[in-house]
Amino acid sequence: MEVAVEGPDRHPMKLVEGTLDSMVIKRPDLTADKLQDVRMERGYDYPQVRELVEVCGYAAHVRAR
Repeated sequence: MEVAVEGPDRHPMKLVEGTLDSMVIKRPDLTADKLQDVRMERGYDYPQVRELVEVCGYAAHVRAR
């Protein structure tokens, strides 16, 4: 489990990068044909979040708003 901590009025979508960067468990090597999934609730359904997740080498599965 990964955690990013901020102040009380910070929107969760602003914490995605910090959360992905805080992963402490060694993940398998990522390749274009072997992406790992990241599942998120609809509060993260923003183009910039999807793009960030893809740049980090993950396949975003975000519930649509």
